[in-house]
Amino acid sequence: MKQTLLALLGIIFLSVPLVAKADQYGDFGYSTNGSTATITNYTGTGGSVVIPSAINGLSVTSIGYAAFYHSTGLTSIVIPNSVTNIGTLAFAACYSLTNATISNGVTSIGDLAFLFCYSLTSATIPASVTSIGGQAFDGCNSLTIVVDAANTSFSSVDGIVFNKNQTAIILFPSGRLGSYIIPSSVTSIGDNAFADCSGLTNITIPNSVTSFGTRAFAFCTSLTSITIPSNVTNIGV
Repeated sequence: MKQTLLALLGIIFLSVPLVAKADQYGDFGYSTNGSTATITNYTGTGGSVVIPSAINGLSVTSIGYAAFYHSTGLTSIVIPNSVTNIGTLAFAACYSLTNATISNGVTSIGDLAFLFCYSLTSATIPASVTSIGGQAFDGCNSLTIVVDAANTSFSSVDGIVFNKNQTAIILFPSGRLGSYIIPSSVTSIGDNAFADCSGLTNITIPNSVTSFGTRAFAFCTSLTSITIPSNVTNIGV
């Protein structure tokens, strides 16, 4: 399964056109619209890296598509307050990344942003985040996510990410093993919510649940059966 997912990642990465050659600032490639800058690629050797909040007087507001993709020497990253958007696949396949500081200023975390960051052990979703993309932390099997209590869009309980009022499960830790009982407050299971939870062996779904998102249990290879409550009216494909 791991090999299949890695092959899929390669297909996804190669299917999107590469960004045109960017200007360089130290170890960072960047592009600009004249008023702000986007980090487009990283050429350094890794270790602990702090992304600059400004380049040549321009505020850095975005980490672009696959900007740090497969930066295998990267062990720690600090994203400054100036950044509002972390793009699709931005830190995917950064296998040695153990710590990511997402500063309060980021509003959007893109699809697959931290995909296969196997060594990532902790990440805090700041109060500013209003959007978390599909499978943003998929394959981060050592990760515990905490959502800042001041966030008005999301909340967390025991490393599981819910919407604020905990009626929807947004993200379940892919490294979690064994059984899980979904709280009775939950009415919907989000897109990709349990995707790649290969160690999940049993799940209890309460009658309160009425909707399953797209690929909600994709690649849950140890989950042999699910009892769908009679109240469910929608199951994504």
